[in-house]
Amino acid sequence: MSGGSRRSFSMGMLIFAACCLLPKQALSQCATGNVAEIVGKVVQHELNLAPTQGRWMYLASYVEGGVRITARRIQTEDGILTWVLSRDGRLLSQTEIEKQRQHLNDLLSDQSFLDANRKAMRDDAVHINTLFADLPQSVQFDCPIQNGSVSTIHFEPKPGYSPWNVEKRIIAGMSGTIQVDLKQMRMKRLSSTTRI
Repeated sequence: MSGGSRRSFSMGMLIFAACCLLPKQALSQCATGNVAEIVGKVVQHELNLAPTQGRWMYLASYVEGGVRITARRIQTEDGILTWVLSRDGRLLSQTEIEKQRQHLNDLLSDQSFLDANRKAMRDDAVHINTLFADLPQSVQFDCPIQNGSVSTIHFEPKPGYSPWNVEKRIIAGMSGTIQVDLKQMRMKRLSSTTRI
């Protein structure tokens, strides 16, 4: 290999290595301000659609009395019901399942419980919608990773932003990932952890 060819090959390798090592933001030159605006539009669209959407169900993990509980939270017309799946990683026995089923049946025949549960669900909906609406301006977004019409966007707490409201501090302390379908302007997935 001649000296000229060697220098040309070495320069090519340097350029290739530099491109691989540069942060994605430097390569894409995206404007993260636009990302917040897009997320804001998607969030507003979701809030507008909320009254027409069906019921939801999700998995929750929490500690109660020193025991780690995994449960399914189910939205019904009578409020949110909790169906425990495991305690400290141990699945419920058939006896425990039957006991839980009986407990839920007893609750569903208790009118005062149902009234309180419906009110709690309405109050929660207001809080969730308020917090959800605050998301675009409460955190900072990285440049999106595009896959067809779906954008995956990482977000983290915005430096120096510390709202006085406890609920808003929960949102402002969140780090996670949001997936949005830009064609439908819908949120596909939101995954996050928070610190206050």
